[in-house]
Amino acid sequence: LIGDNHPNTVESVPDDKADDGDWDESVSMEQQMHCAELGVTRFVGFDEAEIFSDWSGCYDCSPDYNPILGKLPEIDGLRAAFGFSGHGFKLSPVIGAMLAGDALGESTTSVLGGLGLVDGKGEDVNIKTYSYDRFEQKRQLTGSYRGAGA
Repeated sequence: LIGDNHPNTVESVPDDKADDGDWDESVSMEQQMHCAELGVTRFVGFDEAEIFSDWSGCYDCSPDYNPILGKLPEIDGLRAAFGFSGHGFKLSPVIGAMLAGDALGESTTSVLGGLGLVDGKGEDVNIKTYSYDRFEQKRQLTGSYRGAGA
C-alpha cells in the first residue's frame, strides 16, 4: 500500500463539492508511476514490484491534522474515528483498541495490555485527548508536522 497525499501532487476539491457523490476513484498512470517511484526509492526490492490495483479517496483532516475520536455530542452510543490526515491506516490497531475501551468504560492503558500512551511532556494520552470538543476548548494538538499533529 503506497500513496501520496502531498498537497502539490493531489487534486484539491472545494468543500462544497467534497461530498457530491461524483468522486472519480480512478488513478492516472502518471499518478501510479509517481507512487511506484516513491516505493522504489524507499523500500529494498520494490524495483521488481508490480502495481496490483489502484484506488483514490478523500484525504480527510481535522484542523490540527489529528484524528477526532470517541463520543460525538448529541449522538448517544456512537463512537467515531475520522480526520486522520493520512495516518489512520498505521494507527488503526491502537485506535480500534481505544474506541473499544471507551465503549466498554475501560482505560486506554487497560485495553493496550497495561502499556499506556504518554505525550512529550510525560502526560497520559487517552481518547479524551482526541475528543471532538478539543477545538471548542482550545486544546488543539501540536507537533512537528505542518506545525500541527501530535
